[in-house]
Amino acid sequence: MNLANAWISEAAVDSDAKASVAGRRAIGLVEDLEHGKFDAAEVGLRVRHVLCQALTLARRWEPQGVHRFRSIADDLFRFGARVYAMYQPHFLNEFLSENVDRRG
Repeated sequence: MNLANAWISEAAVDSDAKASVAGRRAIGLVEDLEHGKFDAAEVGLRVRHVLCQALTLARRWEPQGVHRFRSIADDLFRFGARVYAMYQPHFLNEFLSENVDRRG
């Protein structure tokens, strides 16, 4: 989780990709424990927050013709849609309409 945080704060060209790899690794380590252990749930939520920051950064580059972050953005889009569907279904339509146009 800390490594993902560190990479997301870097200005390097590949920092988002490295943050994503570190984040996915952290999630893989705690996901079986998230529903029963507070510490594991905290790590999982914090890592997912870092990955959402990576999505925001990816969106900044899209208008400039940089599409190398698209796979990360797609993963996070699907995650966001699942979260809205499960926990706030009344906002799912809004989430989809706001994000489908941006993803082109």
